[in-house]
Amino acid sequence: MAEARTGKGGFIFGGLVMMLFGAFLLYTAYDIAHETGSCAGETMRAGDRCEHVGRATLRTNSVDEEKSEKHSSAWGNAGIGMVFVLLGGGIIYLGLRPPTPVGAQDSSRTSTAPAPTTSHTGRDEALGALARGEVVTFGELSLGPNGLRTRKGELAWTEIENAKLDGPQIIINKRGKLVPIVLTPKKVPQGRLAVDLIEHMRTSLAATALGPDAHQALDALERGEVLTFGTLTLDRNGLRTPEGDLAWSQIRTIKLDRNDIAIFPHGKWVPILVPQADVPQHTLVAGLADHLMSRLP
Repeated sequence: MAEARTGKGGFIFGGLVMMLFGAFLLYTAYDIAHETGSCAGETMRAGDRCEHVGRATLRTNSVDEEKSEKHSSAWGNAGIGMVFVLLGGGIIYLGLRPPTPVGAQDSSRTSTAPAPTTSHTGRDEALGALARGEVVTFGELSLGPNGLRTRKGELAWTEIENAKLDGPQIIINKRGKLVPIVLTPKKVPQGRLAVDLIEHMRTSLAATALGPDAHQALDALERGEVLTFGTLTLDRNGLRTPEGDLAWSQIRTIKLDRNDIAIFPHGKWVPILVPQADVPQHTLVAGLADHLMSRLP
């Protein structure tokens, strides 16, 4: 779900640009096709020749040669224009396609029935629903076992830095992003309860978000054991990476970034990138790290 963040505006804008360029090529094809018997705007007659001056050569076309050349150019422009129009339309369709519901399973995994959606007024009742794998809705805000969804896209619990009330508004800050998600009370009823649930889910590792292995891993860490996931090693004190050891207090944030796990140390702009392919259960690792860092004073 961390990769589910959408840039609908960029898709739609790019698609429109491609379609406009394709339409321009179609127009030039039409224009060329209707001047097949012309040379420099003048109608050619039998026996006329049209001069083409190149950088190094001068060549002339007969009437038939000029028609054939312009027909070829027109068909070429029309073909390329149609390709751009179709590609642009496809990109716009992707931008307008509704986001995948929160809690939906990855297509490579065994398919299961979609999580039911419910609304609750009590904290305990809502937490119970999330523990059962249900999606709890607050107007335009939906909370699920794996993260939350708004009209602006989806966020995994490990991607959320914090959520708070600022007057009547709900402010959701994303890790590594300067611009937060801002929701108004008209669009999110019971804002105080929604914020409370978001904070609980992102800091407690709400077991269903990371699977049953999360409980076992946390118990092992509490006993002082060292957990190894491929090239990353975790314990209660810190994280060992291929580039060295880091105490939890030295790490600003950890997030899943496309095909890598991005580890951001304090005071450094360039993250340590560890390929997800080298870290089994990389989602669990990111969640455990976030949980351990959230416990720091």
